[in-house]
Amino acid sequence: HPRKGDYKRFLQSKGKTLKFFATLDGEDPIDTMRRYRISWYLDDDTLAVYEQEVRNSGIAPGKWQARTKMVNPATGKNFKSSDFYVGALVTIKGHKFRIQEADDFSYSYMEDLASLWPMSSVEFVFAKLKAKLLEKSASLRELFRRYDTDKSQSISLHEFVRMLESFGIGLAKQECVTVFRAFDTSGEGLIDYHEFISVFEGTDAAGGVPAATSGLHADRMAAAAASGADAATFMAMAERQAARESTDAATDRL
Repeated sequence: HPRKGDYKRFLQSKGKTLKFFATLDGEDPIDTMRRYRISWYLDDDTLAVYEQEVRNSGIAPGKWQARTKMVNPATGKNFKSSDFYVGALVTIKGHKFRIQEADDFSYSYMEDLASLWPMSSVEFVFAKLKAKLLEKSASLRELFRRYDTDKSQSISLHEFVRMLESFGIGLAKQECVTVFRAFDTSGEGLIDYHEFISVFEGTDAAGGVPAATSGLHADRMAAAAASGADAATFMAMAERQAARESTDAATDRL
């Protein structure tokens, strides 16, 4: 359940909508080119789905699912707001939707309510990344240098994801977005090498990230610092998640 402060922020969001942009998850080439907007209404926990226009596709845009409450087949209970995030696979009317991105208000809302969306907490994401790097004995400096092929001392989101995956240090898509929203102060879609390294190496013994770090989006860092659990709790959560992912990976190899 949200804490009292979370509930207050929720009330302040009445009448507002979270917007997620999704694709159909499957192998049908026609389905994979279709684009959808899933709207989540904070007033009453209802959702609606709209098919978006795709140029030269012959697909007519419009309402795909009227606004309604709906059961999440994965849980057997009504959908709730935290079921929706970047990378989530949600089933609506028998169709599987993969959420690819969200609008800025939705990202900010999830960051403000990071107790419901821990993958939107800078604290949590850094604690998880630190746990994985320690597990792999990987050097973040070395990883950056290897993937900064043009020596610009910055890397894109795509390069960042590839860099971590190459060392078996995968972050969820929402977590990668969280990192970039914190560090991409210019809005150019790049992480600055020196800025990222200085902040990461400035984490405390429990893996916490200083809230007042020069150059970062102060509001997002403040939201992370006030998002609920303290740094030690985030670190414990991250270590448990890293352990589960390692176990899952080992099971898949059997």
